[in-house]
Amino acid sequence: MARKDLLASITASLGHAGERPASETRSEYARRGASRAMMQSLDEMAESALKMMDGHTVVSLNPELLDDSFVDDRIGEDTEEYAQLREAIRLSGQSSPILVRPHPDTNGRYMIVFGHRRAKVARELGIQV
Repeated sequence: MARKDLLASITASLGHAGERPASETRSEYARRGASRAMMQSLDEMAESALKMMDGHTVVSLNPELLDDSFVDDRIGEDTEEYAQLREAIRLSGQSSPILVRPHPDTNGRYMIVFGHRRAKVARELGIQV
């Protein structure tokens, strides 16, 4: 008994390779296994880069790169509340990020938009914001 197609039972659900263009077969292969994982990682990295460029991401900054805003902070100086904030950040870290924008005059520096007190605490404690 002669066998015409030894892999017919395996390839039946996929159809015959001769019926599809080679480029379609290659693109389907790239959607599986390690190739798929690598493509997803690249897509995630590209998305993260776009978010960062648009300013929609959280990053750690050295507080020494931060300059105060030209606008005064809306929260007044209350030493007791400030001491409580400092202790809370010292014990459990900063839970809310501050908002910064690139400094208009100096490359590599940032101006604080929101979170002046948290940035001040970070400077005092020597931690990233």
